[in-house]
Amino acid sequence: MPQYKKGDQRPQGSGRKPGSKNKKSFLVLEVLENNGIDIVQKIIDSLPSLQPQDQVKALIALLPYCFPKLTAIEVSGGMNLQDERPLKEISNEDLDQILIDKD
Repeated sequence: MPQYKKGDQRPQGSGRKPGSKNKKSFLVLEVLENNGIDIVQKIIDSLPSLQPQDQVKALIALLPYCFPKLTAIEVSGGMNLQDERPLKEISNEDLDQILIDKD
């Protein structure tokens, strides 16, 4: 196997494949499962023994693993409306007419 120097380009296909699991983490989870240990249930069971503020901290720390992070999106382009008024000042009837005229 040839040696590569720092800064050399790695061969095609080298490195961990996308989506592959860390071997140590996988082994730890496998040992826990084989011994009937449900780590999520352990965490849930331990919450009542914590102080309320520590319960909140623990739950907040777990949130990123339960819900995807939302990111802001930028809308580009636009409708090129002739009406320069702020949207909240345009009546529904005027908005309907603008949409009809747009087509």
